[in-house]
Order: sequence, then structure tokens, then C-alpha cells
Amino acid sequence: MKRHRLALLITGFLIASSLSAAEVHVVRFLVQPDFNPPPCVSFDAWSSETFFHNSTDVVQTVQFLGVSNGKPGPNPKPLSIPPHQTVEIPGDDSLGWSPAGARGTVLWVNRLDVPQGVIVANRVTSTVDDVGTDPTRLPCTGRQTEYAGLPLPVFGALTPAGTTQYFLGTDVGTDPAETGTKDARLNIGVYNGGAAAAVASIRIYCGQKGPDPGSPNSLVSTQQVQAPPDSLVQKTVLSSTSAAPCPVVGFWYATVTADQPSFAYAIGLANGTLPTFPGTVALTYTGN
Repeated sequence: MKRHRLALLITGFLIASSLSAAEVHVVRFLVQPDFNPPPCVSFDAWSSETFFHNSTDVVQTVQFLGVSNGKPGPNPKPLSIPPHQTVEIPGDDSLGWSPAGARGTVLWVNRLDVPQGVIVANRVTSTVDDVGTDPTRLPCTGRQTEYAGLPLPVFGALTPAGTTQYFLGTDVGTDPAETGTKDARLNIGVYNGGAAAAVASIRIYCGQKGPDPGSPNSLVSTQQVQAPPDSLVQKTVLSSTSAAPCPVVGFWYATVTADQPSFAYAIGLANGTLPTFPGTVALTYTGN
């Protein structure tokens, strides 16, 4: 009889778990530009753009659970999604999901309670104010364009302490002469989900393309990033691939190993050009 009751309890727990919502971590940010640039100088702003799709036949509600890099505001709002509709959330604070008093905070993580059947995707957008270059025409004529297409992952679980996370292919392609990789910078973000301060060890490598390279991968740089508990930290770990001491020219990748439960991401961006994102790859979290 006791075994029968235990089996019923386990079965009930499994059913409840399969029907419950999932906690997900979403990277969000808003970088405002300098709205007083010199005359006729183009500038850009950056923000996250998060999508929620309700694949069910009833209204689903995403609940706010918490925010990193500070305390939550006084009244964070839930997000209701109509049946079979997709809702887009920009990087601004219309829902009160950013840290309280977040004018100095540009990067944070939202912990959200996502119901079963809600699909989540996340990406980077940039808004470029291209004001033209003719100094004889003041104010300069120009246009504002929003570019999107750089995906950001959505995390359903933290990576255990001491487990290496791999980011393969962080370069942005070759230069026009195809003599080497296009000059780019590499940004690494690390979220510390632990209760103590974290130290993340970052290793950057370059390698030669092809199934039978003539030389092994080369370790170019080793760095450390420190992150307080429940905080997201982003750092430019490589400012220029062209200036890096790489003996071969082909591809770049990075690894991150933190001593606290964490997640990390890597973003490679071309130097010397405005962020127009000429392609798109969608990374989607489907939940439970």
C-alpha cells in the first residue's frame, strides 16, 4: 500500500511538473546614444528586442520573477499574450522590468515565469541616425533606420560552476581581399546566478580553416571577468582581431568557465562600420 501511494505521489508530481511554467533568463538592455554629437556625424543606439509567441488557444501570461544588477521597481507588470499571437517587447521600461533607477544600468537579466506553450526569442537591434556629411547644409539632412538580426540566446537553466561554455565561430567573415578575417571586436557577457561573487576565466583562440589544418588552434588571450551575485557583466575581451597575435588566419572562438552557476554569451562585431546586421539567425527557446 505504501509503495502504491508513493507511486501515485511521484506520478502526480511528474504530471504537475510537465504542466507547470518554466523559469527563463532573458538578457535585456538599452544603450542610449549621445543626442548632441558634432554636426553631421552619424550615431547609433542599441537595445534588446524580445518576442513571446502564444501557441495555445487561451490567453497566457508571462510573470516577472526578478531582475539582475539592482532591485526591481515598485510595480513590474505581467505580460498577457492573446491566443496564437506574437508580442514584441523593446528594450525600454514600459513593463517596469528593468532595475529600479536604471538610468546608469544598460544591461540586465530578467527572470520570467513562462507558461507552457509560450515560445521566447531574443535579439539585438540598433538604430542608426545617418545624418549625412555635407557641412554646408545645417541642420544636416539624414534618416533614422533600425537594423535587427543579431540573435541573443534565452536561457532555461544555468550552467553549473566549473563547466566550460563554448562559443565557436565568433569572427565576422573575411576582408574584401580575402587575405584574412575582417577586423572585429569580441564582447563576452557573463551572468552570475550564484550567491557569491564569480570569477569567469575567458580563453580566446584562433584556428586555420579546413578539415586538415596545418597547425593546431592557437591560444591568443586569457582573461578574467568578475561578476557580483545576480549580476550581468559584459566586457570587450578582444578589441581587434587584426591586431591580435594569431599565427594563422581563419576563424576565432572563445570559452568561458565560471566558478559560480552562470550563463555566458559571445558577440562579434565588425570594426569601422555601423551595425547594420546584413543577415538574421533566430534563436528560439520553446520552453517545456
